[in-house]
Amino acid sequence: MIDESCLGCAPGPSSKLRDLVRFVLTAFRRRDNRRRILRLQDMSDQDLKDIGLTRLDLRLAIHESGFFGDPSIGLMQRARRSIER
Repeated sequence: MIDESCLGCAPGPSSKLRDLVRFVLTAFRRRDNRRRILRLQDMSDQDLKDIGLTRLDLRLAIHESGFFGDPSIGLMQRARRSIER
């Protein structure tokens, strides 16, 4: 008989594996977002302006996110603020 009162009490192998998979997928997503933002630098200043961004916004998003961060979050916030002005 299984003691259901303790289900989920201690992390088992499946939850550790799930956490590892989540970590790896998050790392790949962040890397992909960083690469996409770096490609935005190939756009003209006018094209960036059309989407509410500047070259400085791109550089700051990359710099402020750190190596393991997701720069797309900060970049979206900057674009929204620019559009609201």
